[in-house]
Amino acid sequence: ELPAGTKYDAEGSEQPLGSLFEQSAQIFLDAVVLDLMEIFNIDETAMQQNHANLE
Repeated sequence: ELPAGTKYDAEGSEQPLGSLFEQSAQIFLDAVVLDLMEIFNIDETAMQQNHANLE
């Protein structure tokens, strides 16, 4: 469970709709990636080489 306001319950937030939840999810998932990088001993350079550019 990721405790954050949603578009139905964003009491006390000035952010519109689900922005607060989306930002909380991004911070949480960034932390997961950092943990995985440490577990698998992968640095940012290796991550960039494996990153897909879909632009």
